[in-house]
Amino acid sequence: MTLADGATFAIALFAYVATVAPGLLPADAGEFQLTAALLGVPHPPGYPLYTMLGHLFIRLLPIGTPAYRLNLMSALLAAGTLVLLARAARLWARGLGASSLAALTGGLAAALTLGTATTFWAQATISNVRTLAVFFAALALYGLARFAAAANSRDADRAFVLFAIALGLGGSHYPPLAFVAIFFVIYLLLTDSRLLAQPRRWWRPLLVGLASFLLPLAYLPIRGAMDVPLAPDSLDTLPGFLHHFLARGFTGDMFAFATAADLPHRLALLPTLFPFQFNLGLLAAALLGLIGLVRRDWRLFLLLAGSLILHTFVTITYRAPQTVEYLMPAYLPVAIAVGILPALAPPPLRPFAPLLLSSLVLCAGLLNGYAHAPSFIELADDRSTRQTVEPLLEQAPAGALILADWRWTTPLWYLQQVEGLRPDVEVRYVYSVAGEEYWDTWERIVRERPPERPLLMTHFYEFSGYATEPWGAGFLIRPRPVTEPAALLAPLNATFGGRVQIAGYSFRQGRFHPGQVVEFVLAWRATGSLTPP
Repeated sequence: MTLADGATFAIALFAYVATVAPGLLPADAGEFQLTAALLGVPHPPGYPLYTMLGHLFIRLLPIGTPAYRLNLMSALLAAGTLVLLARAARLWARGLGASSLAALTGGLAAALTLGTATTFWAQATISNVRTLAVFFAALALYGLARFAAAANSRDADRAFVLFAIALGLGGSHYPPLAFVAIFFVIYLLLTDSRLLAQPRRWWRPLLVGLASFLLPLAYLPIRGAMDVPLAPDSLDTLPGFLHHFLARGFTGDMFAFATAADLPHRLALLPTLFPFQFNLGLLAAALLGLIGLVRRDWRLFLLLAGSLILHTFVTITYRAPQTVEYLMPAYLPVAIAVGILPALAPPPLRPFAPLLLSSLVLCAGLLNGYAHAPSFIELADDRSTRQTVEPLLEQAPAGALILADWRWTTPLWYLQQVEGLRPDVEVRYVYSVAGEEYWDTWERIVRERPPERPLLMTHFYEFSGYATEPWGAGFLIRPRPVTEPAALLAPLNATFGGRVQIAGYSFRQGRFHPGQVVEFVLAWRATGSLTPP
């Protein structure tokens, strides 16, 4: 590792650790914090490698809560990704004839481009599986860059093995990487057209890559047989394993919007998706870099443009709300294109043009980071997830049932199963049922539960014959008639006009500041006619 690589890693790690989420998170992030801590099985495709790495990281790092430690792992992976990306850009820049200084600054520009991208920075500070996916994609690109720059067949074969390991581990962890891998493999074969005719050179990478792909998957049936947290039934059978790893439950979501009616509306998102990540200076630099490659290195152009376009198409036609997160592998070719732009300056303009271009793209990257940093600095102090679910769980009546959507189910489960908080309370995830409105699903569960069992909900719904009242950050639902408030309220015995009696009140917040929205709960009952005379 060079001094530049060490500086890149250290600066990136400092930035991400300084803005890392302080602990418990909702939704998928909370699920990963739970399953990594207890070696469970997350939702399809199961993410076995991430779960094992996360568990090891949690066990070895004696800082804070398990949730916080897993957030820190994302920061470490993100910093490592930037080093790999910078090295890849540097190798390709040297191959294009750039000086050592121009290649060095180009690599830094590539790292700065990706490192300051909105979603990449956000994912670098929370527990998630996509940071590891992008790490393996960057490792594969670095392997390709080493393969292209190899001075002899021995160096090329080593780079080939590294590339195979990256694809194997990456595909096992995050199967959608298969789409960018198509152009990765095409570039490999175009770089050395004799490779297919030389089986002795590719059988070893093939076996190593296959082993890298299969070995982590053994975790799923093994842990599934142990009835670990969130493991689905029959995961230890071949049909159950294939159903989970291949995410067959989400089959209809892939290419769901790849229709003549929907695709134009999805394409209309593109002017928003990429400017959300990169400023106009970086986008212009990436475009110029791709255009310049058409004549200088068409193979590299095909690699970058092909993987960018294909993964973008797959992402925008996928039916899921986290489009900017699924798009993350497409940010890598954008960053590489920015990094190699200085190397594409015409020879008559050297050495001044590459240094000028390097300065411009570095400035654009710094401005990108300057624009995004305040939001992440503010989010680094966000403890709203724990502040929402912990009081709800602590104050729940004995033996209560809490109905929650996915966002709040996972942190509630984490508090129960990892921290041992209120095991007497049942937290039930309310999932969508085919052919049934979501509101109707909640109502059906409410009416099916024994009336004597206390029932809390994380969302406000009103059902006929039931009273819904605030309870901390959630809501208590009781059969009517209700004459006394059950929530923890400050008592206040006041009557207005002989018609309205105030029974109590509470504030959600403990402190207030100017401009803040204040949540106020007031319990009252009618003691007389409310009809105006």
